[in-house]
Amino acid sequence: MKVLISFCNAINPHKKSNLLLLDTKTEEKFWIKIDPIRNGVTGINSDERFIYLVEQSNPTKFVALEKRNLKPFLIQNLPEVIDPHSVEVIKDKIYIVSTGNDQVFEYTMDIKKRKLVLNKNIWSPKNSEQKSDTHHVNSIFYDKKNKELYVSAF
Repeated sequence: MKVLISFCNAINPHKKSNLLLLDTKTEEKFWIKIDPIRNGVTGINSDERFIYLVEQSNPTKFVALEKRNLKPFLIQNLPEVIDPHSVEVIKDKIYIVSTGNDQVFEYTMDIKKRKLVLNKNIWSPKNSEQKSDTHHVNSIFYDKKNKELYVSAF
């Protein structure tokens, strides 16, 4: 089995990358280099074609890696996302938790233009001014069975 490990709160561990592909049978390690990604990777998820991740940077960077070769298909700045913590994929929508301003954003990926398109802010805690981390919106999860989207915060 191959496991993709993301390192958060880290700036270039081992001076190689923030993504490590580990083959659990052979114990072979492969560092996935993504330029200009240099800081910690916090959110990671996938669908049939892509692995999606967000980087702890200013501005936040979104990356879509092609599963077949682990090469970047798209790298894009997301200035509206501050301190990303989680990514969820539901059909053609990508949801990103923006912890630094108490929001969850919904996007659509335009494959032809290789661009992530912001649709809207789908959720923010009541009484949040959406300017700073006051509720620590942390994670997002889609329950496929009940078709419910859950967000954690503390």
